[in-house]
Amino acid sequence: MPRICDLTHVLAATRGKVELMLSEDGQGAEDRLIEALVGEAVKEEFEKLSPVERYEPIVEQFEQGLTLSVGDDVSAAQQVASMKHVRGLVQAARELCGKLKLDADDEQVLAGVGELILEALFVNNRLSKHTGSAGVKYGR
Repeated sequence: MPRICDLTHVLAATRGKVELMLSEDGQGAEDRLIEALVGEAVKEEFEKLSPVERYEPIVEQFEQGLTLSVGDDVSAAQQVASMKHVRGLVQAARELCGKLKLDADDEQVLAGVGELILEALFVNNRLSKHTGSAGVKYGR
């Protein structure tokens, strides 16, 4: 099951493939543009599924200092276990699985949908996201 963390590979696959005329030619300008395009795609598609306001109780927990790490080095089982520390996140992911007609009992699917919710909150400026060598961490 593809997850949001897999989209980081889109950067490497896209870099240099599209001729871009950027006003800022500095290192990383192309990557930032591609990241912004992917983020807008996530935002646009998620809006079709569910209003982001519905996840405000999840956001409130992050405002109290909670963080959640995800990444392609985190197994689905580990991610679902971590998601259980965020009150309502697993249930929200299960509900979204139902809406998408996906098997919520499959850990791969549940992890992917949970990460989609977190990314949607990030691209809607409700969460922060820090990417580093240790993976991705959502917080506030």
